[in-house]
Amino acid sequence: MSELISVIVPVYNVEKYLQRCVDSILKQTISNYEIILVDDGATDTSGLICDEYAKKYPDTIRVYHKKNGGLSDARNYGIAHATGTLITFIDSDDYISRYYLQVLYSKLKEIGAQIACCDYLRTPENAARHVLGKCETAIYTGELIQKKYLEKELVSAGGKLYDKCLFIDLDFPVGKLNEDIYTVYKLFCKSQKVVYIDEKMYFYYKNLDSITTQKFKVKNLDLLDAWGNVVSDSKNYSEEIQNLADFRYKKAYFTLLGMVAYYGMEENAANIAIKNKLLMELRNSSKMLLMNSLFPVNRKVAMILMLTWFDGCCFIGRVLKNIR
Repeated sequence: MSELISVIVPVYNVEKYLQRCVDSILKQTISNYEIILVDDGATDTSGLICDEYAKKYPDTIRVYHKKNGGLSDARNYGIAHATGTLITFIDSDDYISRYYLQVLYSKLKEIGAQIACCDYLRTPENAARHVLGKCETAIYTGELIQKKYLEKELVSAGGKLYDKCLFIDLDFPVGKLNEDIYTVYKLFCKSQKVVYIDEKMYFYYKNLDSITTQKFKVKNLDLLDAWGNVVSDSKNYSEEIQNLADFRYKKAYFTLLGMVAYYGMEENAANIAIKNKLLMELRNSSKMLLMNSLFPVNRKVAMILMLTWFDGCCFIGRVLKNIR
């Protein structure tokens, strides 16, 4: 295993979780990696924790401190300073199985792919399992790459190992929410072969502490921009790919209204107008969503309830949030 893997970890105000993240990388079963910690202007002790790790592991860990620019900017900064030929991203409140790099690397090289993906688990605290299973794989080429991206909604930058060459002339969009969606789609489109490993080796931390503090904001509409870009690019492919991209775009209306119902929103004229427009667009898209097998039955029921009694959905959302 001679090729170096650059593990890029954007860091911002995660003093409570950073050690778990970095330790999970240091416990990998292979050693051909470097860890790049990008302190994105953290205002807590995260930057100091990064420095302590760099002092303890000077041959493995490099730290960069920069002005706050957001997740995309930190990732782009990490890519620019990566010396490896392969790249993976780990968010600093997430963590990985000790087999993560070994399995992704071995499958990527064995199959000659440009991207290797694994399954993931959303989990509170340390509820992840680190037992390696059969690692069943699927190989995608041609339009199957776009199809599986859209069917499985493989939108996250994490949980994947990339050939660094894919990032030539491609950056994460700075200042945007949902920055992964379009960027990862473009990375898939630039790939000739993608391998998917059906093994949960990336663990997304489900931060229950922040649930009551979030509210819907206009910036969340970046979700529509991201999927809109995918829809635009899908016109270069078959009708099947275009229909899948259109489904994901229209499903975004449901996702955004779900955020309004669960997290709440400031009741001002602008936000009310946005909510009403989203409801109108969801209503116009409801037939297509109801007929799509990729839209789960429970989501279909929720959508019908949204369209018939949205205020009731908001009440249910507040109750559920308070229970959590």
